[in-house]
Amino acid sequence: MKNNYFDRGFFYSEELKDMGFKSIGLNVKISKICTIIGCENISIGSNTRIDDYSVITSESGLINIGSYVHIASHSVIAGSGAVRIDDYSGISQGVKIYSTTDDYIEGYLSNPMVPDVYRSVVKKRVSLGRFVTVGAGSIILPGVNITEGCSIGAQSLVNKNTKEWGLYHGIPARRVADRSKDIVKKFLNENSKS
Repeated sequence: MKNNYFDRGFFYSEELKDMGFKSIGLNVKISKICTIIGCENISIGSNTRIDDYSVITSESGLINIGSYVHIASHSVIAGSGAVRIDDYSGISQGVKIYSTTDDYIEGYLSNPMVPDVYRSVVKKRVSLGRFVTVGAGSIILPGVNITEGCSIGAQSLVNKNTKEWGLYHGIPARRVADRSKDIVKKFLNENSKS
């Protein structure tokens, strides 16, 4: 495959197949200046792009990234819990998705270098449904399910599940408006004919 001058900074599906991913789709582009740890636990669908300086680490939990997903630069997906990002979702610059955290409130210490007997680690699955958009600088905490069609405003902290097709914003994020399904219906209708 001959790459365009501007695309030389990406690994492509053909190269990625040799890196040990659990599965990799077609037309996947991952920046050569990303950090990805635990490829054997990571599945990526087709037509997905991961931009510069993103960090994806899967210590033991599975990370499933769907098709037609974009993960913008400086984003982080980390932890030992499972993370699922469904098709047609977008992660803006600097978003942090955590499936693991330390419980340091209940009399424990917080630091991976401290012996486990002094730590309490919380590990919970994080899910983003289809057509989810997460605004720049937002943080998603362990155990959160962002349901289909939700949009998270920039600089939000999502610590609770959402209800479908809502616009959420704030610290903590709260539903501030409904989101229209019209463009998605049009998109799916036009693209199901081809």
